[in-house]
Amino acid sequence: MKKMVAVVLSGMMLMSFTACSTNGSAKNNSQAPKSMQVIGAKNAQIPNPFQKFDSIAEAEAFAGVTMTLPSQVPAGYTQKLIEAIKNDMIQITYQSGDEQLVIRKAKGSKDISGDHNKYSENLSLTVGDKKVVTKGDDGKIRVATWIDGEYTYSISSTSDEAVLDAAAVSAMVDTIR
Repeated sequence: MKKMVAVVLSGMMLMSFTACSTNGSAKNNSQAPKSMQVIGAKNAQIPNPFQKFDSIAEAEAFAGVTMTLPSQVPAGYTQKLIEAIKNDMIQITYQSGDEQLVIRKAKGSKDISGDHNKYSENLSLTVGDKKVVTKGDDGKIRVATWIDGEYTYSISSTSDEAVLDAAAVSAMVDTIR
């Protein structure tokens, strides 16, 4: 009798675990937009908050932030992407081959670079009345951040070459608004 009760209870627990694990999500998942469908817990990702635009004016309207681009960028780089986060940030990506230079602007005073790496060199430059914090290794600047009024800015590079040095950063910071 005890074995029979144990077998029945085990069977009921197994069925309840199976029922709870699907939780109806298999049916409803196919109705979710493709970008939000979960394929598996290991593949679950946060949706990209950036939206692409064809013009700076469109991105500015979406982000609620205006931006003046630098008058010059390092040689070989061309504007590749214009993106924005609604009511938050503008991001402009320049590209040279596989290397990217990303410029961001948002309201506030936080570091918006998105680069959380540890660097051996953390320095500061003064450009006009702006204090620019730079981070990098071996004389190569990877990230530059600064605050101007109610806005925060960042420039970051994925280049292994020394495209961002103090002169290049100063020239860009001086004209970005």
